[in-house]
Amino acid sequence: VLRPVLYVAQLRRPGAAASWRPFMVSLAVELLSLRCSAVARAPGADASAKAAALPPAELLARAMQRLVHGKAVRHAGPCAEELRRRRGLLALYLMRRPLFDRLTLRAVKRVAGGLGGLPAVGASVESMLVETLMYYHRNYFYNSGS
Repeated sequence: VLRPVLYVAQLRRPGAAASWRPFMVSLAVELLSLRCSAVARAPGADASAKAAALPPAELLARAMQRLVHGKAVRHAGPCAEELRRRRGLLALYLMRRPLFDRLTLRAVKRVAGGLGGLPAVGASVESMLVETLMYYHRNYFYNSGS
């Protein structure tokens, strides 16, 4: 819930359309969320009487230490599927501005230009590939990466 709210808040700032800031804030929140999920322990794993007696500041410090230095925990079932889905959605960041304008579109145009040399179908494949990418970017990824 936090990532889209922060992304839109960053987009509403003046000059944000050409800025890397909304993109980077959104990506940072997504990566932090994935890291938290990767090192998360099962509920009740820290629920010992000793951990319950610690002050909140100490509990937060231990949680932050586990976040930074903790090893990834293997998840199973629906949790593992959700983490796999979220990691796959990171590829959609390639469709967000400004990365799309500076990297993805240029790479696709370069590949399409190489296909343009194919006899009989090259020019149509080239224009179709670039136009399809632009259609999806314009209609599905304008403000969101997912």
